[in-house]
Amino acid sequence: MFERFCVTGAGCSGLLRIMDSVPPVIEKRPPALMVCGIINLVFAAILASSLVGVAVLYVVPGAAESNPVLTLARVDPVYGFYLHATQVLGVIALLVLVLSAVGLFRGREWARKLVLVWAVYAILATPVVTYMQMKYIHPMVLAQVAASGKLQHRQLPADMEKTTETIMAGVMYVAYGAGALFSLAYPIAAWVLLTRPKVKAYCRRQQEA
Repeated sequence: MFERFCVTGAGCSGLLRIMDSVPPVIEKRPPALMVCGIINLVFAAILASSLVGVAVLYVVPGAAESNPVLTLARVDPVYGFYLHATQVLGVIALLVLVLSAVGLFRGREWARKLVLVWAVYAILATPVVTYMQMKYIHPMVLAQVAASGKLQHRQLPADMEKTTETIMAGVMYVAYGAGALFSLAYPIAAWVLLTRPKVKAYCRRQQEA
């Protein structure tokens, strides 16, 4: 039928003009890319504020000496190595989060893969960070709380002091667990969202375009 219609040149050219006038179908970007990009920037902002706060302690005279965490890092070589390693990895993670966010907004395949690499790192790092906090920070905070309580309540019975320390320890354990869950929630969600077939196919087509 198409050949019959195109026997006269006018009919064929008219049909081609109609086909050319039809606007191309624009593929809709998966919402997961925008969502993950925004959350990446939020995490980057939180991480940047943390890194800046630590940097200020090193810059301000006397601040590092009065900070118990940095004092512990100077005294204990294992914790000192851990603290410096987390700072270096934190800078790298900050760059990864920002760059991948920009790439996700543009639907780039390399950004999707970069977020997946970061998600694996974040999932593996969370139990390590939690363990180091419980091993080094937890006893230090409990000691400070106990010393503060003794100064404020010198006549406090021994059994009440023990109860207060137990409650404080329980609250801290809950905080550690909540922090670990918060740290794991987004990396796992990002992995699930960015490995969906539609998202993978969209990013690959964008790369090929």
